[in-house]
Amino acid sequence: MNKKTSSRIKFIALYPTIRFILIFFTYAIFLSACLDGNSDEVDTESIPNTPTSSNKITPSTSGLSIIISEGTVARYLVNEQLARQKLPNDAIGETTQVDGQLIFDIDGTLNSSQSTITVDLTSLKSDSSRRDGFIRANTLETNKFPTAKLVIKDVSGLPWPLPNSGESTFKLIGDMALHGITTELIWDVTAQFRDKTVIGSAKTNFTFDTFNIEIPKVFIVLSVEDNIRLEIDFNASIAGR
Repeated sequence: MNKKTSSRIKFIALYPTIRFILIFFTYAIFLSACLDGNSDEVDTESIPNTPTSSNKITPSTSGLSIIISEGTVARYLVNEQLARQKLPNDAIGETTQVDGQLIFDIDGTLNSSQSTITVDLTSLKSDSSRRDGFIRANTLETNKFPTAKLVIKDVSGLPWPLPNSGESTFKLIGDMALHGITTELIWDVTAQFRDKTVIGSAKTNFTFDTFNIEIPKVFIVLSVEDNIRLEIDFNASIAGR
């Protein structure tokens, strides 16, 4: 048997194997191409959509306003010891006669000349009409100083643009006019934002002499703590200017 015949016989013997290998690689190449094509489609479909709405309130070209609305309550709290009680308790007076607004320019700058909160002191009521009459006539002298007015100068820590949901804590810094005296107070504020409305509370405190107010001295009151706490539980709406 010559070499040519031997080689031919070997090739014939190996032909099925060679044919299988060629078919296998052809199929593998075809399958790889199909998978690459499908992969592109899957990747395209799996890319998340970019949100079209934002959790921020976009101000108008003139800015926006936070306007105090119905349901807002302002109160004072003073710890006192009454003669007829064993333990001290808080004397609390409240009013719903509260008006005001915060005005912001489009860049978030507070417009302090228009940002004010006013409370009608003549309408304050507690659980004692006798106490209310004494406070109006002697402590606050509401016949001469019927209102308390806060002119807000700055807001520290409030996010801008305003959120449309969630909670925020910040500080209000403003000049408080009360009992003929004006002085700066810092209020701690906690606010809940939702659907262009905001509810929350603002709190501050000071001593009686801050506004030249006399500590009440009547026979049924044994002692009064030299610390007046003010609170505003507010409801407000947010609107463009």
